[in-house]
Amino acid sequence: YLATGEETRPNEAVLTGGYAWYAVYKSKDGKAISVGAIEPHFFRNLCSLLGLEEFDAAQFDRARQDEMKAAFQAKFLIRTRDEWTELLATKNTCVAPVLSIPEVVANDHLRARKTFTTAHHPDKGDFEQLSAVLAGADRAQPTHQVRPPGATDVDAVLGAAGFSSDEISHFKGCGAVE
Repeated sequence: YLATGEETRPNEAVLTGGYAWYAVYKSKDGKAISVGAIEPHFFRNLCSLLGLEEFDAAQFDRARQDEMKAAFQAKFLIRTRDEWTELLATKNTCVAPVLSIPEVVANDHLRARKTFTTAHHPDKGDFEQLSAVLAGADRAQPTHQVRPPGATDVDAVLGAAGFSSDEISHFKGCGAVE
C-alpha cells in the first residue's frame, strides 16, 4: 500500500490467500495447515505428494485458483494436521501446522530459542510472556516483576497520553488498567 497506494484485499494477491499455494486449509481433525509453496519446485513437490499433478502447470493461472483451492481442501480433509505435517514438512513443500497458543508456548524449538520468559504478578502469580524478540537480544532474562497496583500513577501516564479523566475512569472500570 505504501509504495503503490493500492489497498490489497483478502484473497486478491499472492500473500493474502488469492492463490491456492499460499493459504490455510482445514484438516480432518478441524485443525489447520498453512501452505506457502510460492516457488515452483515447492509447488510441484506439494502437488505430487497430494496426488494433484494436474495443477503443476497451473500454479499462476488465476482462472484455476478456486478449482485448485477446492482440490487442496478436499485432500487436506483426508488426514489430521499432525499426519500432514509428518508427511509434508520435510519434503520441500513449504507446509507447516497452524498451532494453537498453548502449542506455541509448549513448542520445543521456541523453548530452545528462549522465546518466552516468566513474569510475576503480585496478585496473580507467575505467568509466561514473550521475551525480547530482537536479533541479538539477551533472552536469558530473570523473572520480570509486574508492578503492584498503584506503583505507577496511571492517571498521570494516561493523562499525559491525552486521555480525559472520564476515559481513564472507563478504562479502570472495565479492567483495562489497574
